[in-house]
Amino acid sequence: EYRKVMFFLPLVARNTARKLFAHLHFLNTMAHANKMNAENLASVWAPTIMPAALTSQTLQTAWSAKEQYVVRDLIANYEEIWEPTEAETRREAAIRRVLMRVLSNTAPAPPKAAGDLRAWIYVNDRNTCHQIALTPNKTCSDVCIELCEKAQTESHLLMIEEVICNESMRRIVHKDEVVLDVVLQWSYWDEEDRKENYLMIKNNKLLHDIAGSHKIEEWLVKDILWYIGHEPKRNPQSRWAITFIPKKNKQKRSKDRPWFGVTIAGAVTEDQVKWMTALMHAEHTDVLPTPRLVIT
Repeated sequence: EYRKVMFFLPLVARNTARKLFAHLHFLNTMAHANKMNAENLASVWAPTIMPAALTSQTLQTAWSAKEQYVVRDLIANYEEIWEPTEAETRREAAIRRVLMRVLSNTAPAPPKAAGDLRAWIYVNDRNTCHQIALTPNKTCSDVCIELCEKAQTESHLLMIEEVICNESMRRIVHKDEVVLDVVLQWSYWDEEDRKENYLMIKNNKLLHDIAGSHKIEEWLVKDILWYIGHEPKRNPQSRWAITFIPKKNKQKRSKDRPWFGVTIAGAVTEDQVKWMTALMHAEHTDVLPTPRLVIT
């Protein structure tokens, strides 16, 4: 019946329909690659090929289902309805071979799972070390929670110290800092300044002293890192020192700049605590971690 109807179409309409359904039939034969079988193609093309001029919503829905059924049959039974010539069949086969070759060459390789960066962190002293995975979102607090059992201390009573330059300087890592960022920044430093660096998790008594101190002043510290101590060759002859370096674009050591960052020093330990208090409060809103509620 479909063949008779197509035969009685005007010449232009018949030739147009033949070309259109030849193309749709070809897409149907490639459904394994394009996910467009006759059913899917009919749902897309039927409203265009056989638009319904009905005002009733009920009739419109019923007609839509029927037109999809007809278009699906015209696509699936193209060869029986139109009887393609041998030349058309050969051309279609040639196109299919080219497409299959292209698809096989451009198929994406299966993604490889990326492993987490793993790092060693000392616990309480240099005698005990544990390896942890550093993910892009793992903060200092997360690491303290992960290692609190190893440290035999509640997580909110722990802190991480970043120790650099052959243990001459150390910095308290804030609870919200991403530990991976702390480790990765070392890669931008000179080899001499990073080769003996490490992280240590320990009791945060010093942090509690800082949090409990009186805030006396504010400094803009968003662009710097600060470390307790100084490199040995500075030798400021003082009880304490704090060294500052820029977070980004740290200058390499040179003949004109032989030092690691900039250092301030003092003789009174109380002054050191005041400096640390001001720096910590200027950089972070919260200093101490929040105790966890552990249900046993």
